[in-house]
Amino acid sequence: MNLTCIINPRAGYRGKPRTIAEAVHRVVEPLGWQVTTVLTQGPGQATELAREAVRQSELVVAAGGDGTIHEVAVALVGTQAALGIIPCGSGNGLARALRVPTNMRKAVELLPNGQRRAMDVGRMNEHYFFTTAGVGLDAEIAARFNAGHHSRGVLPYFRCGASAWLDYEPEPLILRIGSERIEERPLVMAVANTDQYGAGAIIAPGALPDDGLLKVCCIRPVSFLRLVCLLPRLFIGTLDRSSCFRAVSASQLTVERRQPGPVQIDGEPLTAGAKLEFSVLPKALQVLVPPK
Repeated sequence: MNLTCIINPRAGYRGKPRTIAEAVHRVVEPLGWQVTTVLTQGPGQATELAREAVRQSELVVAAGGDGTIHEVAVALVGTQAALGIIPCGSGNGLARALRVPTNMRKAVELLPNGQRRAMDVGRMNEHYFFTTAGVGLDAEIAARFNAGHHSRGVLPYFRCGASAWLDYEPEPLILRIGSERIEERPLVMAVANTDQYGAGAIIAPGALPDDGLLKVCCIRPVSFLRLVCLLPRLFIGTLDRSSCFRAVSASQLTVERRQPGPVQIDGEPLTAGAKLEFSVLPKALQVLVPPK
């Protein structure tokens, strides 16, 4: 077995990249595995490194936060190489959705003991996503959080979110799913491939990563007090029991808005056009998950 471990040295892990690399070597080299360890130097490089790794490795491991894992996964879509995850961020959305341990030691121990699972991949226009893509307040928060260079973590993110909510104006959207036309003016519209935003926030209760469907979740505008009351539901997985929440499942949909604007892809902010085309690529990514 050939394994390439791509490590983001700036991720939130409390130790050092060398600690991760040593743990990987210690666990898999006694099994006769060939291990290559590389460090990223900046945004986007993890994808380039992963594309090179696919040529020689059956398992490509991403050690970092959600952004690093997204970058590595992009390069593995449609290949036979499996994605291994060592979560080192504050959100760890895909790891949580796939039940990969967020403890570094346990995640490394999973590498020789996990099983392959084929999961779906979401697509928004030309961009892949693995957990969620969103339009609305979540996209606005992601853009502000990224631009403001806030310290990482859940509390800084919520502080940024509260500030964004104060002056965010929900925009009207037209959703086209098959022959159905749905008009919404949501506070949040998330298209989910898994149930997780990250950090334990379950935006799409019941969403499965391998059912060939995306779950389209809308939260209607609410008062700040009502929004605060919704937060516990977000973290215990009962958001779908709220009258403010609406969800439909689809393999394809189109979202139309008045003008280009921010979107979020797996928590990372982008600017996209007024027309957004969403689709799902069934079981297009091999991932390593805990055995059943």
